Amino acid sequence: MDTGMVVSMWSGASLEEIANVAPYGLRWLHITPLSDRNLMKRILKRAERAGYRGVFVTLDRPVAPKSLNQSRLFKLWRRFPIV
Repeated sequence: MDTGMVVSMWSGASLEEIANVAPYGLRWLHITPLSDRNLMKRILKRAERAGYRGVFVTLDRPVAPKSLNQSRLFKLWRRFPIV
């Protein structure tokens, strides 16, 4: 099916895995700025090689929670790999 998809750089599946299971759809990467510019370039190159045709940039970032309960959820969330 030819549908569009925006894939976050924080996705639990890699860019390549998503491209393999949805080879015909339009794929765009959603990326947030990182202090490590080389890592950003590598992620963008991987997206390009996997057939992603656009980039959405979000200028905000996830921040560490302040409460203990939120802190537990944040630690769980951080275990997911960066694409």
